[in-house]
Amino acid sequence: LFYIFPRFSQPLWRVPAISQTKIGFNEEMTMGNVSEVFNDDSMVMRVTFNGKFKPTLYWRGLVLSHFNGWSWKPASSNEYQFQQLKAIDTEKIANYEIMLEPHQKKWLFYQDNPIAAKPNLLFSPQAGLVQSTNAPLYYRLSYSLIDNIPTYHPITLKERQQNTALPSHGNPRLRKWAKQQFAAVNNNPEALIALIARRINHEPYWYSLKIGNKGISPNAMDRFWFETKRGYCEYYTGAVTIILREAGIPARVVVGYHGGKWNPVAGYLTVQQNDAHAWLEYWKEGGGWQHVDPVTFIDRQRIDPTIHQKRADEETKQLAIFEKLRGNRG
Repeated sequence: LFYIFPRFSQPLWRVPAISQTKIGFNEEMTMGNVSEVFNDDSMVMRVTFNGKFKPTLYWRGLVLSHFNGWSWKPASSNEYQFQQLKAIDTEKIANYEIMLEPHQKKWLFYQDNPIAAKPNLLFSPQAGLVQSTNAPLYYRLSYSLIDNIPTYHPITLKERQQNTALPSHGNPRLRKWAKQQFAAVNNNPEALIALIARRINHEPYWYSLKIGNKGISPNAMDRFWFETKRGYCEYYTGAVTIILREAGIPARVVVGYHGGKWNPVAGYLTVQQNDAHAWLEYWKEGGGWQHVDPVTFIDRQRIDPTIHQKRADEETKQLAIFEKLRGNRG
């Protein structure tokens, strides 16, 4: 699925040379102009697994909880605390190792719930993963992680308020629609998400690189949801997160990468800039934060043909490389 579904209109992370200092990734998600990220195949990281490769991997980078009506940003640093992860014992084997290129910000990438690391790393479920120094990454970094299923803890009042907050004005049609639909499903969060999935799948919502008017507007999500129905992952993730928050369901945006290119000969995964992606999480009482990727609801027939062609070309190129390598080894 990660070969055909939407990516960011502008890259979250641009990998610079060590000598460069002006390029980094944006620590926010904004409904911006379409840029060249679709054609940006520069490498972000290389992942080696110590177990079976899973092709549907989501690589978390940063949690975004604050919405100002146009862009999503992380919580301020005084709203979360980092805890040092346990060191990986010499007798234990990490789930995977990441070789991360310098991106000049402090955030590292991981899967669901890291519990141990090598070298020492700091982790916050409300923010993300960083080095023990909490410093930006200016040089290539290799680190290993062990993951585990998150332990359930009830959501705090502060977290609930933070992840249901919306600006006082903006997107009135979408917010009205959210309340109406939530009431229609008897205030059931799972039923509301199922209703949203059916709407995106059955109505003419498109993943398209052409989205029409791209100017900043406090009602941009109204126009997307009810009129243009065209966009990329920022639009779908942003709209659904607003819907859930308006219904009183805590929800937050997660930005990172989805998938990558698996090299079966060398045995590693390469993640590139054009794998950048956004999805969301909503709070389920008794279950904790639940993953939702709204772009997977889009009917595959309504994905821009140029994207299909590019992904097909990439697959053909990769197969040719693998066949050449096998031939040389034979």
